[in-house]
Amino acid sequence: MRPLKPLDEGRVQQVVSDLYRCHRDLIGFHWPAETLQAEFHSTEGWGTFHGQRLVNFVLYRVTPVAWEISVVASHPEFWGQGLMRSLLSHIIVIKPADKELWLEVHCENKGAWGLYESLGFCRMGVRANYYPGGGSAWLYTLR
Repeated sequence: MRPLKPLDEGRVQQVVSDLYRCHRDLIGFHWPAETLQAEFHSTEGWGTFHGQRLVNFVLYRVTPVAWEISVVASHPEFWGQGLMRSLLSHIIVIKPADKELWLEVHCENKGAWGLYESLGFCRMGVRANYYPGGGSAWLYTLR
């Protein structure tokens, strides 16, 4: 596990591309290549690697009061192995004590919000009809 570097952009794109190839029905996950590229260049990030292969990553934006997580993704071959739990646990440990963690998740993405809640994130609000198709986003924070 290490911070993402500029040379990891292609690896981030590959994880997302493989996600779409394997799971066309991802709930609330919509990151076209150009949008993901812009997000990668405007955020900080951490990833888990097996050799040179990126298997999961988290992108976040540093604000005066929080680290706002914008993208959380795992390669489907590595789902269910606890790697995202480990990565998010690491992010929780390294964030400054005076900053919160913020994220949002589609209300129907039970696996994601179950993971976040098990790590101590609390649901703090909702953005109704936020996603294409009318799905709501649940807003989470961890202090």
